[in-house]
Amino acid sequence: METDLDIKKRVDDQNEQENKLRISISEYRNELARVRTSSGELFEKQLSYISAGALGFSMLMVDKIAKDISLILYKPIIIISWIFFGLTLIINLLSHLYASHLHNKGIKDIDDDNYDSDKINFRNRKIELVNYVSVGTLLLGICFFVVFTSKNIYAMDKSAKISVSKTKRSVKSAQSNTSTEGYGLTPPPAPSSPKPKGKN
Repeated sequence: METDLDIKKRVDDQNEQENKLRISISEYRNELARVRTSSGELFEKQLSYISAGALGFSMLMVDKIAKDISLILYKPIIIISWIFFGLTLIINLLSHLYASHLHNKGIKDIDDDNYDSDKINFRNRKIELVNYVSVGTLLLGICFFVVFTSKNIYAMDKSAKISVSKTKRSVKSAQSNTSTEGYGLTPPPAPSSPKPKGKN
């Protein structure tokens, strides 16, 4: 049979384990918050690098593919792609400013003893929404760039095949013209030579 001392010891052990678990969960929560913060910073950096790199790469590709801009087909598609890449950069910069503003509001709420977790969560969802929009504009920019590149490569390949076909026909035609000379064609009559004047 358990004595009061044993019951008290068991309850104390349970309380101690619960406290350790609470501390462990609290530490884990803080670690998750730290990881989320650093992940958010890394996300914004990477998004900026990717969109700026894609914008620069696409402009370089257009420059290298066609030295003459008039030879490029589907120009509106590449322009739309560039607009989306530019929008991604702008939205990402504005997102950073907006997040900073919302974090300052959260700090002020805590300082004024007005902390409301629902407000904080709502603000965080707004930041996530802006991040999703910027990822969407980046993906649209990439899609338009891939479509532009594919269509131009296909068109260039097709025009190269047509050009090769025309060249082959021209060469065959030239070869057939030179090979028929003297065969089956009646040459024009030779000019008559003048007769010397002293002989009649």
